Amino acid sequence: MSGGGMTPEQRAEQMAAAIKAMEDQLEMVIRNEEAAVRARAAAASAIESVRQIKENGAGGTPESPSETLLAIGGGVFVQAKVAPSDKMLLEIGSGVAVEKDPKHVLDYLENRIREIDVAIKNTGAEKANLAEHIEQYRMQLNQVIQSAYGQRGHV
Repeated sequence: MSGGGMTPEQRAEQMAAAIKAMEDQLEMVIRNEEAAVRARAAAASAIESVRQIKENGAGGTPESPSETLLAIGGGVFVQAKVAPSDKMLLEIGSGVAVEKDPKHVLDYLENRIREIDVAIKNTGAEKANLAEHIEQYRMQLNQVIQSAYGQRGHV
């Protein structure tokens, strides 16, 4: 028996707890991946908006800016007028925003997407690794249970 003197029941309980911990970790990795996918979609959407504003102020002119929907938080949007602009505010973290030109904003967002893509790829590998370990532990747990049952059946 490879459990350091543990009974098969104790070993099974220990393995079941380890499986539960790995499943919890897998759920967290999946949630992180979903958040990364949402962040990537938001960055891609921002790129399209910045490009459109950079090119023509969302279709308007300084004299006649075009209207667009502006998110104000909590899933609420308001109609807003957007005129062409050579400066934008870019949040750099901790609630701090700096004024940058649209090209710099686009470069920042494109780099952010590349970073997110790497994170998503790494998350996929982590998910596969965890799933493999969970399956291995389940197989071992089944062996421990079968062994325990076999011992009791012949005693």
